[in-house]
Amino acid sequence: MAPSVIKHLSTFIFTFIAAVILFEGSLKLFNPQGFQPSAVLLEQKYGVNLTPSNIDSRSSNIKSNRNHIRSIKETPYTKKENTFRILALGDSVTLGMGVKNDETWTSHLERLLNDLNLGIRFEVLNAGAYGQYKPTRHYLYLKNEGYKFSPDLVIIGRGEWEMNSGMGSQIQIANIREEKITDQKLKIFLEGMSISPHGTYYLSWLMGQINKLPFYEFILGSSRFYFRIKTHMNAYLSSKKTLDSDFKNKFYYYLNSINWEDYKEISLVLGSQEFKLFDAKNHSTLPYLSPSNISYRKSKVENATHFGMGYAVINEIVKLVSQWQGKTLLIEIPVFADVMSFTEDTNYLPQFKNQDPVFSYPLSKGFIRFQKNHSTPTYLYDDNHWAPGGHYLAALLTYNYLVANRLIPIPENKVSPIPIESYRAVKAIKNANANYKKVKGYRDLLDANVNKNSGNPEKAISGYLKFLKYNNDQIEIHLQLGIAYYSVRNFDEAFKHMKIAAKGKSKTRTNKAYRNLYAIYKLNLEIETYVKNKKFKEAIHTFESYSFPIREKKHKFYYWIGLSHLGLKNHQEAENYFYEATQLKPDSPNYHINLANVYFMRKSFQKAISSYEKSLSLKDDQPKAYWYTALSYLNLGNKDLAISTFKKGLEFDPNNVTALNYLRKLGSS
Repeated sequence: MAPSVIKHLSTFIFTFIAAVILFEGSLKLFNPQGFQPSAVLLEQKYGVNLTPSNIDSRSSNIKSNRNHIRSIKETPYTKKENTFRILALGDSVTLGMGVKNDETWTSHLERLLNDLNLGIRFEVLNAGAYGQYKPTRHYLYLKNEGYKFSPDLVIIGRGEWEMNSGMGSQIQIANIREEKITDQKLKIFLEGMSISPHGTYYLSWLMGQINKLPFYEFILGSSRFYFRIKTHMNAYLSSKKTLDSDFKNKFYYYLNSINWEDYKEISLVLGSQEFKLFDAKNHSTLPYLSPSNISYRKSKVENATHFGMGYAVINEIVKLVSQWQGKTLLIEIPVFADVMSFTEDTNYLPQFKNQDPVFSYPLSKGFIRFQKNHSTPTYLYDDNHWAPGGHYLAALLTYNYLVANRLIPIPENKVSPIPIESYRAVKAIKNANANYKKVKGYRDLLDANVNKNSGNPEKAISGYLKFLKYNNDQIEIHLQLGIAYYSVRNFDEAFKHMKIAAKGKSKTRTNKAYRNLYAIYKLNLEIETYVKNKKFKEAIHTFESYSFPIREKKHKFYYWIGLSHLGLKNHQEAENYFYEATQLKPDSPNYHINLANVYFMRKSFQKAISSYEKSLSLKDDQPKAYWYTALSYLNLGNKDLAISTFKKGLEFDPNNVTALNYLRKLGSS
C-alpha cells in the first residue's frame, strides 16, 4: 500500500476518533443523563425494547444497576431465604420519570411492607421502562430475563394507551374458533398462541453482535453517542414493523370477517376469563367500539384487534408467571387530565376477574378521591407522570390492595390497610412533596378542584381564573371552569370556556372528549329549557338531532325526554326513557317515582308499587308516593296494605284531606 494512502487513512482514522471523543464529551457535559445505558440493552438480545423514546431533563435522577433494575444497589438474581420478591413492570410512570430513586412508588411500597416487621424481607424491584411498554414486551422480558429473579408477585402498570398499541407480528395464533351461544351472541376462542421478537433485520442483528463484544461494557456500555445511535435505530426498526397478512391465523382478519351487525354481544374467552369486545346493551366495553359507529368498520376492527390481543398476551403472561407459582397484579394507571378533570369513569378497560393467580386494580378512583379533597399535587404539572406525593399515594393504594386481598404473606387479622384519609397517610403524601417545585398557579388549580368538590363553585371559579392567568393554554381547566360556571347558571361564560376546551389541543389526551362534553352540556340546557316551557316536541326533536354517542347513556337526557313524552301522552315511550334513566342512575328517587307514575297511568299496578317502594327506600318523605302506592294496592284488591300505606304517608303529611277521606271510606280512622 502506498505511503500516501496509509498517511491519509491514518489521518482519517485519527480525525474520526477525535471527533467521536469530542462529540461524546460534549454530550456528557451539556446533556447530562443519569440513566445507565447498560440497563436498556435487552432489546437486541430478547426483542425487548427498553430504550427511551426521548431523553429529557426528567430522566436525570434515574439510576439503574447491572441487572436492569432501578436501584443504586445491585440486585442478584438469586433470592435469599425468607424473602418475598415483587417485580414491577410498566412504562415511564412505573419507572418513576421525574423523581429520585428513593421517591418512586416501588421504593415506598418496599418500605411500607418491611415496616410491618413480620420476619419476612420484602423486595420490590422496579423494571419499568420509557415509552409505550406493550404487553408483548412484558412477556418477552419475563420469559428471558424477569424469571431469573424468581418473583413471587409480578405487578404490571398499564393504561389505555398501552393496550391500544399495535402488537405487530410478534404474536402467532394456531387456531381461532367460535361458538354461537345464541343467534345474537358469539364467543371467540384463541388457541395455540406464541410470542416472539419482531422479524430479524440486518441492523438489529448488527447491534446485537456489537453488544456481545468483550470490550462492550468498558467502551460502548457508557457511551452516550452509541446510546443515541441505538435510540434512533430502534425507532426506525419499530416503524418498519407491520401486521402479518396471513389470513387464517390472524385475529384482525378473523374479526374483519364477522358480520358485526348480526350480533348483540361478542366476547373473547381466555381460559376462565371473558372479555366483551362488543355489547349492544352496555357500550362501555372497549373504547371506540360503539354500535352507533359500526360504519367506521376498519378503525373498530383494528381497535378490537389491539385490545383483544392485548388481553390475550396478558393472559399468556399470567400463565408464564404461574409456572414458577407466582401471581400477577394488573394496576390501571390514570392520566393527568382524568384526575384533574375528576373523570370518574376512567376505568377504560374491562378488568380481569380477581381470580387466583391474576388480580386487577384500578388506581384512578383512589387518585381522584384524594385530589378532590386535597390540594397537594399527585402529578407533575401538565404531565402524565406522578409527583413525589403521587408516588407515595400509589404505594399506599397498592399496599392496601395487597393487604386486603392477602397477596403477600401476612398473619390473618394482624395487618390492616392504611386509610388514605387518615392523618398519617395525608401527612406522608404531603411530606413526599416537600421538595417539589410547584408551577405558578398550580396551587390555585388544586384549591379550585377541592372547592368544586366541596360545593363552593364561586371559589372554584376564582381559583380556576387565577390559574388560567398564568396557564391559559390548559384546555382541561377551561373545561372545568365551564362546568363550574354552568353549576351557577352562568351559561354564557360556561359555554365560552367549554368551547375553548372543545377547540383547543390537549398535551395529555385527545380533546374529542371535551368536544363531546361541550355538546352534552349544550344539549342538556336546550332540552331542559324546552321541557320547562312545555315545548315537548321541540325537546324530542333537538335530542334526536344530536349524534348517538353524544346522547347515549346519559340519564338526565332520558329523564327530560321521558317528561317530554309524558307531556305528549306517549306513555309507552315515557316508560322506556324513565326506565333507562333508573338503570343508569338507580340511586335517584325522582327517576323511580316518575317511572312509577307512568306504570300507574298504564294500570300496571304491581310494577308501580315496586317503583314507588324503590323511590321511598331512597327518600322516605314523599307523601304522594305513599298515596299512589296505597291506590295501587286498592286497585289490586289489597285493602289492608292500602290502609297501612295511607297511614304511613300521614306521618309526613298528617292533614292530607285525600288520605284521610280514603281511610274513612275504608273504615279506618
